[in-house]
Amino acid sequence: MQSSDITQENDEDCCSFIVFRHIARNITSMDRDIFHYSPTFRVQQMTWSIAYKVYRPPEHNEDVFGLFIAFKGTVHPSRPMVNMEVELKLINQFSPKKTVTKDFAAFLNTSIRTHLGFKKFMYWHDVITRSVGFIEEDQVTMEVRIAATPPQPDVDSLLSPKPLCIKKSSELVNDKTSSKNLEEVLLSRQLNNCSLQDRGQYLLTSGLGSDCEFLVGKDDNKRSFQASALMLARVSPVFETMFFGELRQTSPVPVPDVQPDAFYKMLQFAYGCELHLGSQEEVMDLYYVADKYLVADLQIACLKHVWPTDVNDVWSALHMATFYGLPSLLTAALKVVGQKIDAVLQHQEFCALSANSLLTLVQAHELKVGSELQLFQAVLRWASASCLRKGITADPTTMRTELEEILPYIRFLSMNQEQFAEDPVTCGLLTTEEKLQCLLAIVHPSLHDPPTTICALRKPRGRQNS
Repeated sequence: MQSSDITQENDEDCCSFIVFRHIARNITSMDRDIFHYSPTFRVQQMTWSIAYKVYRPPEHNEDVFGLFIAFKGTVHPSRPMVNMEVELKLINQFSPKKTVTKDFAAFLNTSIRTHLGFKKFMYWHDVITRSVGFIEEDQVTMEVRIAATPPQPDVDSLLSPKPLCIKKSSELVNDKTSSKNLEEVLLSRQLNNCSLQDRGQYLLTSGLGSDCEFLVGKDDNKRSFQASALMLARVSPVFETMFFGELRQTSPVPVPDVQPDAFYKMLQFAYGCELHLGSQEEVMDLYYVADKYLVADLQIACLKHVWPTDVNDVWSALHMATFYGLPSLLTAALKVVGQKIDAVLQHQEFCALSANSLLTLVQAHELKVGSELQLFQAVLRWASASCLRKGITADPTTMRTELEEILPYIRFLSMNQEQFAEDPVTCGLLTTEEKLQCLLAIVHPSLHDPPTTICALRKPRGRQNS
């Protein structure tokens, strides 16, 4: 089952705007490797629908979710060109801030029936994991926003005299915007030859002034981008050296270690376009590009996007902080964890932490847990989930292997006898000798030392350790 809604549509001489929202139901049981389509909608007398599918690309070891718009109209060889800007969204039900948004611009030859969009919009696991926020009652909500010029006979007509105007934010297209106000805003923006953001997007999309080329990605995921070296040097000393230094690099420049979508967003930033940040994976990829080329303001934008303020924000922040070694972000994440430790340990995302992120947590002194047993129980759940992700049986042997670097930081000696007799004794992770020596060290701390494989700290977390 599915339902759809057109929330706003307005046709003008300059361009047409439309916002179309589609709810796909029974999403987890839909057929794989084939396109699924929403009901159709029309813009500039052309028929479209949202297209989506789940599949596993050859270069990936997990499934991805592709999101597109599909031209469904009748194909006529004489049909002219249309200039389009498209924004695709997967709506986050928990937090609008976490809605994944990706956009592109295209000159469409309407004599060709086609799909336009993103083969890897996001990982399928993130779509169907309820705690991430995109799925609710086995349904997800997709949205497309399109601005399109009237059909023109050729590309030159699209580029002159003025580029396409589009305002992607909700201030132009929402339920409270009257048709008259929308017309006034559009007319004003046309008279002023569009905003700087629109002009930047136009220059990037049209290739006007481009004098360098990049081949980004590798194998089937390789894409070519053209840009202005001067625009890139404006935001990056690396690009300045690359194109204006003594050892200038010639085009095309190979960039095999960067995801094409992330590189394009970096180009959008360099051109002053409106920037949309979405999923954790997207921000991680973009930060890698910004760090590689020393685009400091883009690094700051990525950090602001993942900066944690509550429990739902802390997971992306922890992963990014540990992966890139960002002490300020890590401090902010640990502060939230310390304030909300009970909710953090019970949160479903805890079991999805990377091993490095979990190691960072158990190494932290300032976690004010009710007892170390509470932390250990959460660590056991993580180890079991880690085994399942790897397709191996979760038993004491495999779980101990998963916790090889984690276990030495569990403060068993801060537990009392009753707490230690629970999961630490019964879970099977500790050897008989380790359990006996730990118990003696807890009962008679002045007479017995713990085994060398066990943390020697006795003070509970959140207190200064001697």
